[in-house]
Amino acid sequence: MQLTIETSRTVRKALRAAFGWGPASRGRGGEPGLPPEGAVVGGTMLGRTIEALEREFTARELARPCHREAVYHVSLAASDGEVLGDADWATIGQLYAERLGFGSAAYVLVRRAGAEAARGAEGDCLHLIAARVDAWDQPLSVPGPDKAERILRALELASATVPP
Repeated sequence: MQLTIETSRTVRKALRAAFGWGPASRGRGGEPGLPPEGAVVGGTMLGRTIEALEREFTARELARPCHREAVYHVSLAASDGEVLGDADWATIGQLYAERLGFGSAAYVLVRRAGAEAARGAEGDCLHLIAARVDAWDQPLSVPGPDKAERILRALELASATVPP
């Protein structure tokens, strides 16, 4: 799998990138009348649309307005030839969120099948967007790129999805 960690100063930017809308993604560009490319496959949030998720994240952001970046956003892309279903992505995303330290935070997993994946590769990808505060409004530390990569490689080994 490929890993891309993105810093998003706004919740809207992260959600639009995950769902394939707007200049942050190379998807449908938010054209009127076209549905988003992404679909929610897991997480701890109730919303299933960009607007509903934005309202949920904004409520969390208001609890801790001192954070420079309201959310943590990471993209995981399937390796060439790797085929994962919604349930597979949901399991990987949940384990990844928990191991990164976001298990008690509000987070959403958005899958974009066939959309332009992380690092510009065509294929299947999953976006994890997590609040920077936990369920008790305590700030969460953001894992560095090295730790995020180590966790991903450990998950790959555990699930036998080792890149070719």
